[in-house]
Amino acid sequence: MTENNNNIDIQQIISQSPWFGELPNDAQQILVSAARIETYPKHAFLYTAGDTSSKVHCLVEGHVRALITSPQGHEFGLDEFRPNSWLGEAMLFSDERKVLSVQFKAAGKTLCLPTKTVIALAEQHPSIYRNILKNQIKRNRGMYRLMAGMLFYPLKSRLAWRILYFLKRHSVKEKDGTYLDMDFTQQDLARLVFGSRQRVNKIFKHWSEIGLVVSKSKKYFIPNVKRLEKEASQTEEL
Repeated sequence: MTENNNNIDIQQIISQSPWFGELPNDAQQILVSAARIETYPKHAFLYTAGDTSSKVHCLVEGHVRALITSPQGHEFGLDEFRPNSWLGEAMLFSDERKVLSVQFKAAGKTLCLPTKTVIALAEQHPSIYRNILKNQIKRNRGMYRLMAGMLFYPLKSRLAWRILYFLKRHSVKEKDGTYLDMDFTQQDLARLVFGSRQRVNKIFKHWSEIGLVVSKSKKYFIPNVKRLEKEASQTEEL
């Protein structure tokens, strides 16, 4: 649903964007004028596999998960995105249907821009394409490491890799360790690592006993990230 832009600083979002931040002010104003704010309830889809789209989005509120769904309906969560993440860039390069679904895990809002407006501006300012490519390469590099872990390592290592992957973007550091600043249930994490909730629960119990990953204030707390990195490299299961 499209809503009034009140209380959301569209100019600031555009100027701080990794895609558009280098543009001169007049070019940024074209995007500001074209921008719209859309709201989504929890569990709604920003888009689903097989869709086409005429918009790109910046997540303003809430958080979303990128999913692959099997023909049998099984879901595998590829990535999680928080506010200030830009999504949908593939539609700037191709009109092919999407291969991923993106679902809101909490109610949220996006700033959306028409792809035709972005493409027209990029013809005048090729730095847009360069910046999108740089941003995508950075995202893919982390994804490739994650997928290697999913393919070749046991469940406890895959779980450790997932936590480390999210820590790179969603962490809060304290003097005695690091919090994962995301709300996950063990069922969520089980789906993200191709494991059962029972086996994931067993791993977390073991990690809590040895002080590797513990629960504090309803968040996962990692006293020593280096120890978790070592756990991620283990090739033997519990």
